[in-house]
Order: sequence, then C-alpha cells, then structure tokens
Amino acid sequence: MVVWICDDNELFAQQYRQFVETALEEQGMPAQVRTFASGEALLTHAGEPRPDAVFLDVLMEPVDGLQTAKALRERGYDGFIVLITSSREYAIDGYKVGAFRYLLKPVEQETISLLLAEMRRVTGEEALTVPSGKSVLALRRADIVYIERANRRTHIHLRDGQTVETALRLDELERQLDSAFARCHKSFIVGLRYCARIGAGEVSLRDGTQVSVSRPYAQQIKADFFRYHRQKLQ
Repeated sequence: MVVWICDDNELFAQQYRQFVETALEEQGMPAQVRTFASGEALLTHAGEPRPDAVFLDVLMEPVDGLQTAKALRERGYDGFIVLITSSREYAIDGYKVGAFRYLLKPVEQETISLLLAEMRRVTGEEALTVPSGKSVLALRRADIVYIERANRRTHIHLRDGQTVETALRLDELERQLDSAFARCHKSFIVGLRYCARIGAGEVSLRDGTQVSVSRPYAQQIKADFFRYHRQKLQ
C-alpha cells in the first residue's frame, strides 16, 4: 500500500509514518510510505504513480492541508484523503474535498491501524498471499503490474518498482486472480489496469514495459482488454 504523509512538523510526520508502517506490517501488507514537509512539495510529485492514501495536516503554510487536498482532487486524484488537525472547525471543509476521515490530534497507533483496515474493507480487495523465501507476503492485487515466469521462478512486478519472487507457478497464481488480469503468454500474466495498448505480438504497459503476446493467447487478451476498459467507462 502506498501512503503519502504531509506535515510541516517533522516529528509528527515521522510519528505518523511509524504508525502507518507498523499497522501495515501487522496486517501483512507491503508498505511504501513517503513524507513531505509542505503541501507545495507534495503537489510537485502529484503526477507520479498515485498513492492509495494521503494524510494531510490541515494547519500548514503557505499551502494548507485543505488547499492541498483541493488541488489533488482537481488533478484527478480519487484515492483516500485523511485530514489531521487539533480543531474540529475544519470538518465541514474536509467533506468538501471528499476527505475519507478527519482525525483529531493527538493521533494514536490504534486509530491509524483501524483506519487503514477500514480503507482495505472499503476497496473490497482481498490480498494475494504468496510464499517468498522464508516469508509469506500479502500483496494488494491492484499493485500488481505483471507477472513473469523465468528460470523456474515467478517474478511479480509491482507498481512501486519492487519485484517479489516466488516459487508458485503461473497457473497457481492465475487461479487466485480476478478478471482484472489476463494471460497473454505461457510466461506472462498482465494487470489490465496497467495495459496501454495491445499490439500484434506485444502488450505495452503504462510504464513503457513491453510484454510478449503469443499466438494462442492473442485473441483472448484483446477481448479481455476491451471488456475490462468498457466496464471502467460504464
């Protein structure tokens, strides 16, 4: 799960970061947490792969948390926004920017843990559980860009650039995946949300990666691609 935290108080920012990382570790979720010291700094990165959740301190200068939230929404961000402050007076404004929750200081570990668990319930996304080395990892399906089988190992490529290696075969993983994924080759499964174009012999992913399409899967991957994106437009 990708989480951004914005607070001009470094002590609070690091405390919230620790709360988030601890909560996600306890929930078996990989975490990528990033902190920003100002709304302006956060907005300069708004065009990058978007986080699942953004925690914003309301009382920041010169761009406060509400202004930052409004700018994110105007740029098309549709993820979770959580506003943090010591006063209730901004609650109504928080609803105007589609805030998921409004947290009053002091914020506790339990509050963050419950909030992140609620976010996962809202998305209705069950984790994909895979053995990796001596560990078992719970991967969020929406974070999987593509899966590759090579040298008797399976490599799961995630949207944050990380790669998880597992001994599970593609057929075993495919049975755990939903219609947001499609087989395009005996050695590849792609996440349709990350597919930009289906060509004659390859799939172009949004990050520029080219994944091979073999003849037996060519018609089906095209049908799956159009079906998935038609559903998203409805």
